[in-house]
Amino acid sequence: MKVVMVTPFCWPSQGGVEHATLSLARELDGFCDISVQTLNATSGDKVPPWRYWTAGFPERETAEGIEVQRHSFFRMPVLGFFSPGLIAAVNRSCPDIVHVQGFSMVFNNLLLQLVAGGSFVLTLHGLYEGMEKLRSSRLWPIVSPLIAHYLGGFDSVVVLSQMDRTSLKALSYPPHGAVVIPNGVDAGRFAKCEDFVIRDARKSVLCVARFDTNKGHEDLVQALAITKDAGVDFRAYLVGGVVDARYLRKIERLTGEMGLGEDVCICSSISDAQLADCYLASDVFVLPSRQETSPLVILEAMHAGLPIIATKVGGIPELVADGVHGYLVEPARPEHLAEKLTMLLRDEAARAQFRERNQRRARRSTWGAVAEQTFCLYEEVLSRRGRSVSIAQGLSS
Repeated sequence: MKVVMVTPFCWPSQGGVEHATLSLARELDGFCDISVQTLNATSGDKVPPWRYWTAGFPERETAEGIEVQRHSFFRMPVLGFFSPGLIAAVNRSCPDIVHVQGFSMVFNNLLLQLVAGGSFVLTLHGLYEGMEKLRSSRLWPIVSPLIAHYLGGFDSVVVLSQMDRTSLKALSYPPHGAVVIPNGVDAGRFAKCEDFVIRDARKSVLCVARFDTNKGHEDLVQALAITKDAGVDFRAYLVGGVVDARYLRKIERLTGEMGLGEDVCICSSISDAQLADCYLASDVFVLPSRQETSPLVILEAMHAGLPIIATKVGGIPELVADGVHGYLVEPARPEHLAEKLTMLLRDEAARAQFRERNQRRARRSTWGAVAEQTFCLYEEVLSRRGRSVSIAQGLSS
């Protein structure tokens, strides 16, 4: 079986979608012939519209053992990313399965479906977050039927959580038409570790989330200030890529105003080895998001044995059982977040209990298991396509 994964961005960018795509592809390599086709860039925010863009990366390279081919592209208003070279390369490869990752190349993928053979599978990353934004838009009545029509063009649609599956009802897309395959955790990500976290008597709090308005960093900063006033000695690490530079400056300013300048380390650019140290050397993991789908960082924190404090939004309750793996709190309620954080930082026995449960939970969520589910889906899709072809041939004869 020949599989081509199509994704807008890939290594060296290491966002959640990129990391998930490469991790899945690496595990699928044992089941099928797989490659990744992507754009010649690492961040859509840096790409001006209407320009044929080439960022200067090698045309072909290997990332995590998987062949990655990059293509120049246009970034167009409304229509999004479009790459004639990517479409031609996929068509030349004659794949059995084209597996599209994400939702930001709609126009490109529509053209791809017209010219390339094979069956098409779509994985919807960040569906819940995207749907919440769209439903509050005036364009929702126009956009929703178009999205439903687009989804109907795929042989199978993969979502990351039951919450995602349910949210498809708003598009009049049948929920039973979507397959739930959650993210996995990459144990190998922790193999290389570079000292980054300061080791002393202070407890370490970790938040890994891109700096974007829906991630709720301001709620965490306010909660940390309350926790400090309660007499708890800690150092917090806020780690993530920058999606909104103004929002990052707001969080930096708020940290100073709250008197947390020496207690909070804001890290917008660290290596994977340094991030591994953040996970392994911290005491508590916090994710204060106001919108979320199925965050990979929670599984990574569980693998590292961290108790979780997260908001009760999106697919998070499917990952974190309140009182079992940590605590769930309402979004935008920093006082509740501070209460649970203070409690956990003071209770070593509770942290130890959560650590054991979370590591057991993470061991069941490997990319190997995700790859097996995905490969079974590929076989089912090809089987359905084979039956359709047989029926069509029978009718024509």
